[in-house]
Amino acid sequence: MPTTFNDPIFASARGLLNYVHNQSVVSLALCSSDTVADRILRLAHRSWKAAPGPQVPTFDAYLRAAYTHRGSLPPIASRYGLPVGAIVFFAYQEANFHETDIVWIRDDDMPEAYRWRRWVVMDIIAQHPHLIIPFHGPFIPYSGNAARMEAALNKMDVLPVWFTQTNQTVGVPVTGDIQALLPHNRVFGRSQAHTVKIKFSWPGYQHCDKQVRLIRAGQARTSVSVARLAQLVASSVHNFMGEASASGPTFGSPGKWRIGIQQGQINVHDVILLGIAFVSEGAAIPLLQVRPGFVFAH
Repeated sequence: MPTTFNDPIFASARGLLNYVHNQSVVSLALCSSDTVADRILRLAHRSWKAAPGPQVPTFDAYLRAAYTHRGSLPPIASRYGLPVGAIVFFAYQEANFHETDIVWIRDDDMPEAYRWRRWVVMDIIAQHPHLIIPFHGPFIPYSGNAARMEAALNKMDVLPVWFTQTNQTVGVPVTGDIQALLPHNRVFGRSQAHTVKIKFSWPGYQHCDKQVRLIRAGQARTSVSVARLAQLVASSVHNFMGEASASGPTFGSPGKWRIGIQQGQINVHDVILLGIAFVSEGAAIPLLQVRPGFVFAH
């Protein structure tokens, strides 16, 4: 019988996830911490069921351990050179995270056997929550077909790709020399796809998809860098905003997130691309923030 993740037995785990991801970038972008909790709940449960050995803890203990380090829940990742506000998740072997997404940290005061730890950056607490651009949806694949929807949700890639600069600042401007800001040696290795569909659901505007091609002619898939991915996604954001400004908002929509060049309207120079979050197989939304200090129209 398939697992039902709204079952009361998952209430404690869901509560933990809602707590940890409260006011996070992905929660704000998807307009729901519960949507994020559901995504990670499925990943963690799939990983727990695959855990080897006879001493596997309860699911609640397994999930809590993934978000705990040295008594902190979540760990204070910035102590280890990671971005401020990074929400890290222990990279269990059975979770099958790609090696290019794993961050290794070490505690020099710990015994050698326990010194190293594998993390992935599952989310980031928003430093300016009111500036995260919400993409209304929510994005649920095959929402009209329960069986296909469950199958898609249960295998969804829930780990975002963060565009972290060499100085550990998360996010790059949509305009400018993005590839100069990002590490050149970081590879987008988890997927063998040649294209990614970037989905837009900007408040007040028609939904829109933009296909970005990761591979140049004659290029090996393994050589696609995160910097190139960021540049391609930024270009799609730039194109979307230009088209949205030309076509105008939907009738009667609120004006806060209005795209344009007038005072209080958002233009491409105001937008920071933090990363992408996958919402179905081969499709992602851009995680966007308006620049600090921006004054919205009243």
